[in-house]
Amino acid sequence: MKRLLAVVCLFLSTFASASDYLTVTGSGKSFEEAKQQAFRKAIEFKVGASVLSDVETRNYQRGKDDIYVYSAGFVDDYKVLGQENTPNGVTVMLSVSVAESKLKNSILSAGKDGTEFAGD
Repeated sequence: MKRLLAVVCLFLSTFASASDYLTVTGSGKSFEEAKQQAFRKAIEFKVGASVLSDVETRNYQRGKDDIYVYSAGFVDDYKVLGQENTPNGVTVMLSVSVAESKLKNSILSAGKDGTEFAGD
């Protein structure tokens, strides 16, 4: 099954550049969770992503250490190319069409000094 998915992926990747479809895989405990992970991968690949790290220390001890990933896009269309049920959950291969959001420039652009996001 994995070889078949790899062959399908290679075959479709030649057409992905001609059209606006990306071939991505996702894994999760359920089909829906795996599909959402594949969507996130496709959007981040097509549109890009900004990573924000928020670290807070008090008395030389780390109090908070959060990492946020922001992206601005949405899935126009998708097709399920394959699905594999494993003991740990589900792995899916999707062909996904992603469109950029018009909010991308305001959300992902740098602020006045490059340390904050622009916008109110």
